[in-house]
Amino acid sequence: MRELYWIGPVSVLSAMPTPPLPTREVLDEDLQIIRATLLVLHDDFYKLSADAGAAVRRALDSIEEARSAMAFGANGSRASGD
Repeated sequence: MRELYWIGPVSVLSAMPTPPLPTREVLDEDLQIIRATLLVLHDDFYKLSADAGAAVRRALDSIEEARSAMAFGANGSRASGD
């Protein structure tokens, strides 16, 4: 698939194909890496600022929410491959 993009007033058809979307498993692994990193840094953020620590905690909660949303489809069934 080719992408259409604009350079000034002229549109250009890109010869580069659109990369495929990552799988749920890859996205879940990425979220787990981010979560682990934030867990390690949480106390340091909290020592600098209670607000920063609270923001990291909210980010961790959001990551868990995203992982749950990926694991369970809109109809409540478990996603394939999990």
